[in-house]
Amino acid sequence: MDENHKRALRSSLIVVEKLLHEICDNFLRNDGQSSSILYSRVEDVDHAIVERLLNSVMSMFDVIRQIKEKFELGSTQESVRTQVYARLSEVWTILEDLRPERLEGYGRMDDADKELLRQYVLRLLSMLDDIFRLLNSWETPKNKFHSQQFL
Repeated sequence: MDENHKRALRSSLIVVEKLLHEICDNFLRNDGQSSSILYSRVEDVDHAIVERLLNSVMSMFDVIRQIKEKFELGSTQESVRTQVYARLSEVWTILEDLRPERLEGYGRMDDADKELLRQYVLRLLSMLDDIFRLLNSWETPKNKFHSQQFL
């Protein structure tokens, strides 16, 4: 198999593996507690079914491992920082879409509601900006080494 095929196969299987891990996490997280504000979690899958589903997912992981070995796909490293940036960017996009000017696409809003919502959204965006700044100030050992090279 050539490198282009390997790259496509590896990329697709990474997505599959991540989704399967998310499924497992949903079933294994049975703390009954929820720290969510706008939604709650309902355990609506029978325990016996969960066991069978988890076994099936584990079998799928085995097949993915076999494919990796058979086609010598290797492994890639993913940066936690990059994953956090991606999630923060998603949050930023959603918050921008919550600005009253954008929400008026759903119909006219009361002026008092618009102003109150604007204040909340701007506050959230400001907090998000602080998080981005904090993340940018975080020096990884690799970044620290590179920055010290030029001192």
